[in-house]
Amino acid sequence: ASVEKTDTAVYCRGHGCVYDIGAACFLNEGIYNMTLTETIYRRKSFRSYSDEQLSAAVLQDIENCIKNAKPLYPQIKFSWKIVGPEDMKCMQSWRAPHYIAMFTEEADGARENLGFVFQQVELYIQSLGFGSCWLGMGKVEADCKADNDKMKLVMMLAFGEFEKDDYRHGTAEF
Repeated sequence: ASVEKTDTAVYCRGHGCVYDIGAACFLNEGIYNMTLTETIYRRKSFRSYSDEQLSAAVLQDIENCIKNAKPLYPQIKFSWKIVGPEDMKCMQSWRAPHYIAMFTEEADGARENLGFVFQQVELYIQSLGFGSCWLGMGKVEADCKADNDKMKLVMMLAFGEFEKDDYRHGTAEF
């Protein structure tokens, strides 16, 4: 895939991704560790985290990113909660200090919509210099479930301070 950057968007040719720089999480890309383009090329799933909790300010930044991320299908409702390892169960042998539990209503395109929104968030988290990893299987405790009973937990995103820098450092690592 090739990446083309304009003043307002980044287009990932071959994958069909379009990230609107002006409206998504990278609005102030100059103050973070990596630009969106750098993050797309360097990102990698992390599975080794320190137990250290991220600051309230960083978690608020991530929540703001979620609120400002553009959905693929704006009419499809979704919700999310940031939870700790004590609030969830998964089959992975490793743990992260934070997880985003993602819920959506049942609708055509609902899973694609959720993936589209939270891939923007995942790239933002990695641009800040933190690790992340998608979890397809997991459960949250009863008090962490969606506010709306019609929404189902679809996926989770683990994130936090990583123990070892595992970013890609060149195209040979793809």
